[in-house]
Amino acid sequence: MKASQFSDAQKALILKQGADGVPVADICRKAGISQATYFNWKPASGRSVRPAFAMAIAGYMSFLAVKAGRST
Repeated sequence: MKASQFSDAQKALILKQGADGVPVADICRKAGISQATYFNWKPASGRSVRPAFAMAIAGYMSFLAVKAGRST
């Protein structure tokens, strides 16, 4: 099986955009993924973002802030 080119944090960020109300078609176009991939990533439990993904988002956003020279 081919390894994903997206980290868990990147997947979580993409899924969070959907939870925030951004249309799935727009998210997928910008990320370069199919809608089928988006819905395969989306948790089947009914929650929009799993707790592990939420922690990954926080870590990734902190990383981006430090990289941009801002502190969180």
